[in-house]
Amino acid sequence: MTSKNIKKESSFDEDDFDRKKVSIKLIELLIRDIDISPIVINGEWGTGKTIFCKKTTDLIEKNYKDVIECTYIDAFSADHANEPLLTIIAAIAKLINKSPRKQEFLKAAKAVACYSIKAFGKAGISWMLRTDTNNLTGEILDVVKTATADSIDYLLDKLIIEHEKVEENIDSLKKILLGITETKPLIIFVDELDRCKPTFAVSMLEIIKHVFDIPGIKFVLISNFKQLMASIKNCYGNEVNAHQYLEKFIKYSFELPAVVKVGPNSTYVSCLHANNLISNNELFNSGIWKHSLEFIKQLIEQNGLSLREVETFIRYCSIYIIMSEGSPNRFSIMFVLTIFLIFIYAYVPSIKEKIQKRKITAADLCQLLGITEYLKSENIPGVSHSQALSAYIIITFNDGSIENFDFEDTDALDNWNRHLNQRITSGEHALSNFFKYADQEFNKLMFKI
Repeated sequence: MTSKNIKKESSFDEDDFDRKKVSIKLIELLIRDIDISPIVINGEWGTGKTIFCKKTTDLIEKNYKDVIECTYIDAFSADHANEPLLTIIAAIAKLINKSPRKQEFLKAAKAVACYSIKAFGKAGISWMLRTDTNNLTGEILDVVKTATADSIDYLLDKLIIEHEKVEENIDSLKKILLGITETKPLIIFVDELDRCKPTFAVSMLEIIKHVFDIPGIKFVLISNFKQLMASIKNCYGNEVNAHQYLEKFIKYSFELPAVVKVGPNSTYVSCLHANNLISNNELFNSGIWKHSLEFIKQLIEQNGLSLREVETFIRYCSIYIIMSEGSPNRFSIMFVLTIFLIFIYAYVPSIKEKIQKRKITAADLCQLLGITEYLKSENIPGVSHSQALSAYIIITFNDGSIENFDFEDTDALDNWNRHLNQRITSGEHALSNFFKYADQEFNKLMFKI
């Protein structure tokens, strides 16, 4: 990655998706005296959450350093150590590096960490914090079942004493952090929580709630909400209401806008991303790709591609261009079909397999285009590329899977032939040519050249 690309991904100096204003509003919320921590930035994988997070931390460093401090934790990278408590302690220690109370903080933090690890091993502090001192019935029964008669009293005393000691250490740690953050709050961004081991993700949530729930420290969690719920079910079983469980820990959540204003119009962020990728790639300099951009956008919108999925789609198009040794000189419905086949190859392997086995229907293909019926001839003027391609497919297949298609309507067929500047027919030969063309295009991507 070039230094220019690194800068683009880590600051709002380039704001292709108009998200700086979202970042500013988020920072304003974090600065205010309002109980909103932890906040979750929710979204599917590949929607730009991590880049937004890094750009926001950069914006804080540049413009808000006098009022708040912030740091970034990559939870996916940290989960190999399996100690979320130590991960957060290290992040805070880095933030307060110049504070005269840093050593005091470290001493209290070590006491919390040491007692939980020493006393409860792998179960750690997360187990401790889920247990109320006055409600140790389940744990006591476990002790009784596994201990000898002579050791029961000793083990129970130890269990209660260690539990109380951890609580005392947590209280001491909170008081120190309250003092440190009184004049300048700390903001901790925890990214990739949905990619961690489930146990690590859940422990992180519980430790944030029970150890670091103080006014001067605010957490912003970057995660897919559905995946977080899956992590909870993984830890506690499918019978647990994961959404209800999360509500105990999460104060507020929002999603990054999928639509952005471009002049007077609105466009999907993913479509804007595709436009930028094609405009900045010399492989797409041919005018035929510029002319195809609207169809690419239609595919993206219809199938809800994320930013990352758009990057994959355009990468496959780039590979196709290289494997084809260039692009056609003339735009045609067959080139639109080529782009559609590249999309299918990249994202819908089940449809690709049906095409290769000759077990596909016109309806199967048109569904990916968002088309459910044949467009009548009177509606042809101003038709989209998706509608034109669907007409080509419906006429070629003539398989009855699209109910309102009438092959006997020769006027409509003639109108389509004129509009597409190509003779479209039905029948065995036409269908065979379609499959041969699809195989040819797939083979280029499969290195069968």
